[in-house]
Amino acid sequence: MGLVEERGEGAASRNGGRKPVKLYINGAYKYIVSLDIAQDEPMCAIGDFNLKLLKSSKVAVNRKACIDEKQRAITKTINDMCNELAIKPTDLGMVVLSHPGVVDAEGNALRVGLRHHPWTEANVKKHLTREFGVPVVVENDIYLAAVGVLHFDLDLAFDDCIYVSCGFGLGARTLIKGKAHEGANNAAGEMDMLMHSDGRRIEEVVAMDGLLTYIEQLEHEHNRSTGAWTFDRVVKLSRSGDELVNTAIKHIGGIFGMVLYNYSVAVNVPTIMFGGEYLRLGKVFFDSINEVFARSFSPFKPRVLQSTLNEAASLFGGFAAGREAILRREL
Repeated sequence: MGLVEERGEGAASRNGGRKPVKLYINGAYKYIVSLDIAQDEPMCAIGDFNLKLLKSSKVAVNRKACIDEKQRAITKTINDMCNELAIKPTDLGMVVLSHPGVVDAEGNALRVGLRHHPWTEANVKKHLTREFGVPVVVENDIYLAAVGVLHFDLDLAFDDCIYVSCGFGLGARTLIKGKAHEGANNAAGEMDMLMHSDGRRIEEVVAMDGLLTYIEQLEHEHNRSTGAWTFDRVVKLSRSGDELVNTAIKHIGGIFGMVLYNYSVAVNVPTIMFGGEYLRLGKVFFDSINEVFARSFSPFKPRVLQSTLNEAASLFGGFAAGREAILRREL
């Protein structure tokens, strides 16, 4: 099949005998496209069968563009990367689509937040199947990010953990013995559905829109107006020591720390691995979370780590999930 290749001989045992033949996975056996539409700006990447990232690129199209424009932009992004890597369409083995919200076993979106509709309405799975003629697997974005962290994160020396991602949206998955707990409706870990004390969904409070709204509220209270707020601007001002911005980040971090603490007590795992855009908020944000855990009641406090994969965790998880799916189909 060409799935493995021989690369010389290994050393014989101490007792002699025939030298073993070294067998390696053939990285060029199939290539996997990983596409994450859960981010504000969708990301696309191509990896080989050894799960090595070969090329990544943002999908250059406005969120408000029509469906045809979005579909053409995805096709162009994949084709441009394939051409640059000299990969023929027939060399592609699978496309893995990282999808926000609840996804059923057939890859259908059962529930997705309104902020993600500009991309989920584009029927990306059907379009990619038609364009490239390869299987398209759709998985929940946080599930794929958890898989990516489990396979690739250098700080992950354990099997049981909570992976949580916050930024444009909010979600989590619990990994037990290296497997994600999905729940009865594939909805376990949909942390965005937790209720805040004021009756709002917790995602509305702590995710990106909630953070920007709270900063605007503080500006109004301080009779300050400095123009439109974006996440990039928040990160820049936080790093420069802006007092108002860091006050907002500490406030959101405190609320989020409470959510994480309660969640960790419920599932009782030793580690929380944090990923997503909020990694860019850095020390101010994570100090606020750690302060909550420091005054917690539980004697079994998990460690809170920051993923080294940053916002690319879902893309790497797509490579791992894609290879597993190809092997299941072909072996």
